[in-house]
Amino acid sequence: MYKKIAYLFPGMIRPIMKSSSRNLKGLNSFKNKNVKKLHLLILLIWGLTACTKEEPQNQQRVIDSITKTPIANAKVELTIDESTDIFGGNSRRLVETVYTDNEGRYEFTEPINTRDGYYELFVFVDRYFDITSGQGYDQNKLVELSPEGYLKVRIQRIDTIGIITCTFNGYQHHEFSGSKIDTTIIDIQPADLLGSYRFWFSPLNEFYDRQDSLFIPRHDTIHYEIIF
Repeated sequence: MYKKIAYLFPGMIRPIMKSSSRNLKGLNSFKNKNVKKLHLLILLIWGLTACTKEEPQNQQRVIDSITKTPIANAKVELTIDESTDIFGGNSRRLVETVYTDNEGRYEFTEPINTRDGYYELFVFVDRYFDITSGQGYDQNKLVELSPEGYLKVRIQRIDTIGIITCTFNGYQHHEFSGSKIDTTIIDIQPADLLGSYRFWFSPLNEFYDRQDSLFIPRHDTIHYEIIF
């Protein structure tokens, strides 16, 4: 009785006696060698892929710090500080300005040599907190921007006797005065963080405090009213 067995290489098919233990042993040895070679090949490919994978901090991209999604049309400025002072100097100059694509990627055309000076990134885009203090380009090319959240507060005074000055401190500082007060302010805060605000008015120095947690979703608005 004969049985056809297909080898790994096409065309190499020959009849082998099913009852022949020598032939089966040779066949198993052949298969085992080829399986080992296949495993080694897979490991080699995996190793090469792992070695060439780009580290996150080396990706020239601008992303949302919460969702990790790309931010398109962000303005990216590359500057260089050529000062030889170890404490830094005032010799920073703009090298190039570019904008991110739909994948949040940015590319510079000017040559970059980190031995010439200290390179920094400054990034600006609507509805996000900008990078205005500089991010070291050599240390981290990936830029994560914090999205804005909005606290919209209506402040209304019922008693209109005398002029008072009102102060509202949230993430930003707001101040206004008058006898009749009915105004609305918008305080821009980092989204998805716990924040608070404080409101007071003078000359009485009476305080209206709001210290509980304010969770503002990204690019969303929370509404408050202060009536006094």
